[in-house]
Amino acid sequence: MIDVRKWEILLAVIGVTLVGAGVFWWKGGGNTQPEVEIITESETTGVTVDVSGAVVKPGVYQLNAQSRVEEALTAAGGLTSEADLVWVDKNVNRSAKLVDGAKIYIPPAGEQSGLQIRMSQEQVNLNSASQSQLEELPGIGPVTAEKIISGRPYMRPEELIERKILTRKVWDQIQDKISLW
Repeated sequence: MIDVRKWEILLAVIGVTLVGAGVFWWKGGGNTQPEVEIITESETTGVTVDVSGAVVKPGVYQLNAQSRVEEALTAAGGLTSEADLVWVDKNVNRSAKLVDGAKIYIPPAGEQSGLQIRMSQEQVNLNSASQSQLEELPGIGPVTAEKIISGRPYMRPEELIERKILTRKVWDQIQDKISLW
């Protein structure tokens, strides 16, 4: 009778172990490879943006496709006390729709990012250049420079053509002389 009882206990332990292993496998615990989800362009419903500089939580954020710059700044925890608020007021259009892959950089007070970028890369920063810096570009006069400034911020340089601020001829002359952020 003792031998039968040992076999019953052994079979019960094996059964419980197999059931536990099955549940573990079914819940995905045994899956050691990460799941890969392939998303086609038509399935995307959002935008991914990089927010950095004088914000509380710099990082890459995924937002709704109809999101605005203000929502990206809110996702990053808002501006820090070091943010250059005068620059933000002049250069950041918080109501602009976000574009997938956009970079939003908020400089701290005292940073002259446009001048530094221009000196180091010999490119004019569309989002921070002065009117005189823009007018130094080939084919850009006072009227076009003012249009560029009033259309800020830009997420992609190509917006100058899309918004009909520049002609294709002028774009071809300056596209390697301009940058963003």
